[in-house]
Amino acid sequence: LPITLITGFLGALTTFSSFSAEVVGMLQQSRLALAVLDLDHLKAYNELHGHAAGDIVLKEIARVIQASVRRDDTTCRLGGEEFLVVCHNADLKSAFGSAERLRNMVRSLKIPIGETSIQPTISVGVASREAGMERADDMIQAADKALSGLHGMVDHEVGCRRAQAVVVLD
Repeated sequence: LPITLITGFLGALTTFSSFSAEVVGMLQQSRLALAVLDLDHLKAYNELHGHAAGDIVLKEIARVIQASVRRDDTTCRLGGEEFLVVCHNADLKSAFGSAERLRNMVRSLKIPIGETSIQPTISVGVASREAGMERADDMIQAADKALSGLHGMVDHEVGCRRAQAVVVLD
């Protein structure tokens, strides 16, 4: 995830369409998990501090993602305030642990914006490859469903999707 001006930042990230084709091959792996990361309150940052502040927050989140993922993991930006991390050779439990570490790294940030600072948070949905998942969208939908299960709860949580269970860490 290159850290550049936001227009370059968006253009330099792997696009979801090219990424999706790559994931099809990854689905042949027996141990594969992914996390959908949602930056909480991006719209509020933009409204309160301007879009340049939102851009700075997005770049810092990208920097933290880059610093925290394993060398073999794959990342892309889904759009807006959502990012995707594919955890190769990982089961649900290890991906969940990685997502929780990443969430804590983001929560510890203090991003200076003018005379104030922003402490961003993320919510994360995690899913692992299960029988019958043949498309990248199948796994992304499972992780997104876990993430959706967090909405209405406290922000900055991690949800886990396996079968029909959603687990939330306090």
